[in-house]
Amino acid sequence: TFVGEGRLAIHNASGRVFFRTSNALQNSIVAVIDGDRTSPTFNALLAQIPAGWETSGGYLAVDQAAARVAFTTPGSLSTTILNAQTNAVVGTVHIAQAPGRVVMDATTHTAWVTGAVGLIQAIDLNTATAQIAYIGTDIGFPVVDPTTHAALVPRTSFNSRIAVIDATGLAATVIPPTQDGRYQFAVGNGTTKRINVANLGAKAVARGGAGAGFVGCLGVVT
Repeated sequence: TFVGEGRLAIHNASGRVFFRTSNALQNSIVAVIDGDRTSPTFNALLAQIPAGWETSGGYLAVDQAAARVAFTTPGSLSTTILNAQTNAVVGTVHIAQAPGRVVMDATTHTAWVTGAVGLIQAIDLNTATAQIAYIGTDIGFPVVDPTTHAALVPRTSFNSRIAVIDATGLAATVIPPTQDGRYQFAVGNGTTKRINVANLGAKAVARGGAGAGFVGCLGVVT
């Protein structure tokens, strides 16, 4: 049985309601509300679990049998697993790109989380450990090195790097300071012989007016 995601979900056995808020550029929360009509604290707010800074909406889903809640936080590139009965954090799992949708496999107690491009992550809900499946490569806008005449191509799959392509094929790979996020645009400076590459999905605080959790310009790649 596969269970989809949303921003509001109920753990049936405990009656707890989990609501994922998204306060852009503020700390978001997962609110836990007592939804058990027979409880003396019915409709009361039981807990507010920090869900990170946001520039885009996160999602959550519940595994009823395992009593686990998974919620994504795109701003910090992570998925958090909760115990649905105690509200305790089982663990937080890093993902190299902004997590998107989440779906539960109630038989294997696995949460499947999509990355922005190129990967999907399988998270064990009991241990909060993950495996990554590579599903493709996103190619950004390339730039030509005027000295070597090679093309420098931003590419993102399960990590993000810059491929150096010449007449023979893949000549080298530039490993930038962070391999999270999505390198997408590059521009060359013929005077300094340097390449500036923009990362649009890392979790570093941005400069130049970009939103928190994203990098407006990563810096310099030589």
